[in-house]
Amino acid sequence: MKYDFAVIGGDMRLAYMALVLVNRGYSVITYGLAEKLMDINCPSPGTLKETLELTNLVIGPIPLTRDGYHILGNHGKKDLTIDFLRQFLQKDHYFFAGCIPEDWSECGGFKLPHMYDFMKDTVLTIDNTIATAEGAIAEAIIHQPVNIHNNRCLILGYGRCAKTLANKLEGLKADITIAARRKEALAEAGTYGYKILELDRLSKNVKGYTLIFNTIPSLVMNEDVLQSVDKDALIIDIASTPGGVDFTKAKEYGIDARLCLGLPGKYAAKSSAEALIKYVLSIIDNN
Repeated sequence: MKYDFAVIGGDMRLAYMALVLVNRGYSVITYGLAEKLMDINCPSPGTLKETLELTNLVIGPIPLTRDGYHILGNHGKKDLTIDFLRQFLQKDHYFFAGCIPEDWSECGGFKLPHMYDFMKDTVLTIDNTIATAEGAIAEAIIHQPVNIHNNRCLILGYGRCAKTLANKLEGLKADITIAARRKEALAEAGTYGYKILELDRLSKNVKGYTLIFNTIPSLVMNEDVLQSVDKDALIIDIASTPGGVDFTKAKEYGIDARLCLGLPGKYAAKSSAEALIKYVLSIIDNN
């Protein structure tokens, strides 16, 4: 029997994606989900190879991998790896995942013609910033015993995620400062009424912030910066691994610094899943 979809690996977003597909009448198998499905019982083959043989439509996690080897998901599955996935995918597979490595245009010795990266779609990327920003604020509320209202919040970077985060914090009446390298970014932030700070002046101006959010995927909060951070401040790093904070030094200085990855899967899994399924079905309908 052939199934309509296989959902492999992933966080709660993929569990909800399987649920959405089943509720729409599709037949679904799963393999290596990190989270249990809700109210449904999808078959789960014994191996990744068998899973891929039973369908032509495969949905993987966001990101596909964090360490370059394992597929994000249940690591109790020894074959849930990048190498095995590349080995078993065939030309007729439609493969969807997020942050797919650049060298995946060649897969198993041939070009994989139907491969779609969720994070290269502009609409999905914007949706992802909303879930990420709301998740970052949730982390702040949980781990910092103060109101966001009127508190000084520092955002490092001014890309898509940072802009959405600033907008959400503004709605909570936070006192927002944007620190960035590019003059154009600082000028844009200033037009929205945010305070601005040149990133190379961070170490001399980081004191006095209750909440610090980093969105820059390179080391910006080094020892020189951290030694000036208030000891009761909370740092939330939402940049890609390894983030932009020296977490070892932060611990030495007694600063609560948290690398918060996968926030959409933790706080907005259902909403994220519905947006992802809409994208998947639109691709299939147009092919």
